Order: sequence, then C-alpha cells, then structure tokens
Amino acid sequence: MTRLTTPFLRERLIHYKVSRSFERSNTPIRDGAGSVCRTLMRRQAIESQSSVRAS
Repeated sequence: MTRLTTPFLRERLIHYKVSRSFERSNTPIRDGAGSVCRTLMRRQAIESQSSVRAS
C-alpha cells in the first residue's frame, strides 16, 4: 500500500504532510460522533510494534 500511496500523495501534498508510514486497521477507528479515536490507534500501533520486536 505504501509503495503506491506515497508517490500519489507526494505529487499532491507538501512533503511534510505525507506520513512516513501507513497502517491498516481491521477495527473501526472512529467513535460514535465520527471523531478519530487517536488513543485506540496509538494503542494498536504500540501493540503491533511490540509484537514485531518480540519476533
């Protein structure tokens, strides 16, 4: 996904707006009000990083 997404975004956005990495989530990341649950995303990222390091 990153391989295709990054060049597309770099053509359209200023360089500092393009993320260094992208992650997919199988669970909804928005709450009932439609806001992004950043704490949930952060927790999932920490868990995935710790599982990669443990391997």
